[in-house]
Amino acid sequence: MEAMDPGVRDQILTWLMLGESILMCEARAKLAPPRPKPEAPTTLPGILARIRKDSSYPGLAAAWLARDLSDPKSYNGFLARCREAWQGLIPVPVLQDAYRQATGPKVRNPGAIFQVSCQWRE
Repeated sequence: MEAMDPGVRDQILTWLMLGESILMCEARAKLAPPRPKPEAPTTLPGILARIRKDSSYPGLAAAWLARDLSDPKSYNGFLARCREAWQGLIPVPVLQDAYRQATGPKVRNPGAIFQVSCQWRE
């Protein structure tokens, strides 16, 4: 607690002295050690599989999709689909299957194939 900013430390001490249950929870949250960040995947299929694990993964996955599919103009579309998967609006297997389809041997426009393949139907 000594390494903490004095203003933050004083605020936490005030919360603890008040004994209010909500403030006590806030103080515990501030005093808890930071959560370790998950180790970032090193492959695009790996990041697509774990896209819901960290809020930075959708942006990273979109950048890798733009690079791997040679379609930097579609970055915003890739980012939108990856964010939808992160939020749970698109199931992760649908996103993974879209990537698999977009990287097929006969695909002419992989970015478009990826976008169309992400259109999940129940």
